[in-house]
Amino acid sequence: MTTNNNNNNNSVTINDTIIQTMETTSSTAAAAATTTTTTTTAKGKELITMNYSILSMRKMKESTIQEHFSKVYQENRIHAMKWLFYIRDCRKRNGQGKEGERRLFRSCFNYVIKEHLEVAKIVLPLIPDYGRWDDILSFMQSPLEDDVVALIKNQLEKDKRNMKMNNRKNAISLCAKWMPSVNTSSKETKKLAHQLIQKLKMTERQYRKTLSTLRSYLKIVEVDLSAKKWNNIDYSIVPFKANFKYQKAFLKHDEERRIAYLTKIKEEEEEEKVAEKMFKLLPHEIVHEYQTNTTDSKVKRNNRLELLWKNLFHKEEMDGNNGNGYTICITDNSQRMLKDKVSKAITCMEIAHAFTLYFSERFSGPHFKNHYITFNSNPHFIDLKTCTNLKEKLEFLHSYQFEENCNLEEVYHLILKHAMDHHLGREELPSTLLLLSNNIFDQKISIGNKSEKPTKAFFETMKIKFEAMGYTLPKLIVWNLQGDESNTTTTPTIPIIENDMGISYINGFTSEISNMILSNTFDVYDHLLKQLNTKRYQAIEDALIKEILLTKHPSHPKSFF
Repeated sequence: MTTNNNNNNNSVTINDTIIQTMETTSSTAAAAATTTTTTTTAKGKELITMNYSILSMRKMKESTIQEHFSKVYQENRIHAMKWLFYIRDCRKRNGQGKEGERRLFRSCFNYVIKEHLEVAKIVLPLIPDYGRWDDILSFMQSPLEDDVVALIKNQLEKDKRNMKMNNRKNAISLCAKWMPSVNTSSKETKKLAHQLIQKLKMTERQYRKTLSTLRSYLKIVEVDLSAKKWNNIDYSIVPFKANFKYQKAFLKHDEERRIAYLTKIKEEEEEEKVAEKMFKLLPHEIVHEYQTNTTDSKVKRNNRLELLWKNLFHKEEMDGNNGNGYTICITDNSQRMLKDKVSKAITCMEIAHAFTLYFSERFSGPHFKNHYITFNSNPHFIDLKTCTNLKEKLEFLHSYQFEENCNLEEVYHLILKHAMDHHLGREELPSTLLLLSNNIFDQKISIGNKSEKPTKAFFETMKIKFEAMGYTLPKLIVWNLQGDESNTTTTPTIPIIENDMGISYINGFTSEISNMILSNTFDVYDHLLKQLNTKRYQAIEDALIKEILLTKHPSHPKSFF
């Protein structure tokens, strides 16, 4: 299953073929060598700075947060408001966590209320779609109090109507779930509840009954779990993340019904619906789940996880070709990758294996498809095409472990020789080399036999070698999965930078970074705008533009902000 070449001999052959070209240009290439520098884009400077300062802002005073957000707002108002809902969105992976940034959102929205009240009024009704109804409640003690009460009153009335219709297609909201209860030990919550009751013009009894009835009708899965009412759970309407999170509990306590449900979703007519729900998963999440059942390099086959993995590719096909069909991985498979973690549970190796397999299966041409390159001094291709499923591929990856540094020069020679031996066209070669490791670039990467570090001259030389054979040098992306431990949370950490050698460095691991790599977008500003300009956040822009054009300041829209 491996293709192991003597790369030292191969490189001599390649050098002999193009030696004349090299002699005339080597001095120029050497003169071009410079020290490594990093470049960042001036586009959206304030937005990018704030977006990658989220972790540090969790400890900032509200006034400081608002000062930063005011600069983002002044830079581009529409982007600022869409970003605000983006970082609050608790129904997606935003790179900083699963629940969205509650405090940061509320602090920034208080700035909007204070400085741009009309804007706050327009987008207030959209908050529950991205956050929770208690976000709305947090603005009770503000100039938006009447708007908040009206919004809650209208929603509760709408939910009661839908409940009486008993039509699941007209599902009720989670408004009742997040309203403050009068029967609680928290004095602050009780006070807020009584203020709300007064504003809603309800009696305390009416308020309690309304919340109790609606909460019961919601049949929130956590409620049934706590009460051990397994038969009450309808798996087809349980949110996908909850289905994934509580899978072991479902199988343990409701095995027959759970297996029946899992069997059903594997049927062909259900696959598209399943695939749609699985769009939120990332490759490493599936691999991690598989790896938890790994002992002595043996993986127990899991049909559910195999289906999840399969549908990751359905999503990519629907999204269209984004360039990932020409990415091949250089994968560090050392013991340290198994020990080092990017979170409490996820190891560097799980991420490396997940992305290695993802890109190897996605490669467009037959000569590099289902291959990856070893991370060692004598790199070679690993061929995975005889593995028929994810289980077998993970077992095979576990069987290969290297403790050496990576010789980048031999990686390029390996690719070039493979292309020449098979008479490949320019378009059949990888356009991107994704190097997955847990160390900074200079610590584990070398060129030649003297353990020299790559320089600009080296990349100029490699470029000339490839061009002499009619090929384009693949772009190198180095992903340090664990991140640079010298970085602190007091300054923004831009996850992707490019140096003067043309190497893109990715520092650390987040879900956001994963999505950037999967979407083949390596400009942080462009990637962020791509997220903000999705259909998910179009409602914010539409609401603001509509209000500007139709009701407020049609002749001077900028003054509206």
